[in-house]
Amino acid sequence: MSELKIKSGGFSAIELMVMIVVLAITLTAFASSFNTITQVNKKSQNMNTASNLAYSKLQEYQNKSFDQVGGDTAKDEFTVVEDFSNSFPATFNAPKTASVQVSNPSNDYKQILVSVIYGKGENLRKVTYSDFIRRSN
Repeated sequence: MSELKIKSGGFSAIELMVMIVVLAITLTAFASSFNTITQVNKKSQNMNTASNLAYSKLQEYQNKSFDQVGGDTAKDEFTVVEDFSNSFPATFNAPKTASVQVSNPSNDYKQILVSVIYGKGENLRKVTYSDFIRRSN
């Protein structure tokens, strides 16, 4: 008896269709993941920028003398001494505010509070730094 040998030189139509479906599902999942990663990366960059903005403003006030800081208020009351909201890059979502507030907890100390707030609703983000400046003798 002679054996019939069938040579298979390529893919069948069903194998090609299954491969196309698997490839489509994989690409869809990748595209969805890429979009999520891009959004998380943008939020992270914005938070980093806001943090740098607030910290650099705090350092600016730390380098001032006690009398240059301003904000002569009653004890435990904060006064806005600077609004630097225009320092935000254009990429930040509105509303966006940035301010420096000062309080006089005692005659020899001033508390500096730097706040950067942007976004709204569940996307509201706030960065706050605080420090004290002592009157030099």
